[in-house]
Amino acid sequence: MPVPANDAPLERDLLRDQAYVTIRDAIVDGTLAPGERLRDAELCAWLGLSRTPVREALNRLEQDGLVETEPQRFTRVTPLDRRAARDAFPVVAALHALAAELATGTAAHAGDAPRRGGAA
Repeated sequence: MPVPANDAPLERDLLRDQAYVTIRDAIVDGTLAPGERLRDAELCAWLGLSRTPVREALNRLEQDGLVETEPQRFTRVTPLDRRAARDAFPVVAALHALAAELATGTAAHAGDAPRRGGAA
């Protein structure tokens, strides 16, 4: 008898993603501070998960640049790079200004943007 296809995602994938989102949000909102060491056992206890999904989440966060690891030494929240943050301010300010213009309809190209609830 052939095994039926299972299109449902595996629970493990969900746990890995859940760990990723929770840790990422804690880094972004400052709950986990820049430079703070992250210990697997503490994260596992905090999240109520086993080590595997937590390690997978940390690997993904490292790829995203939010944590850094030194094998056999530490995993920590990536320290702030003040120069990079300072260099990003003009970009962020421009994006905020554009968002405000689009929200109020004052952008020069606001008429080109599709409107909510209406036809494009």
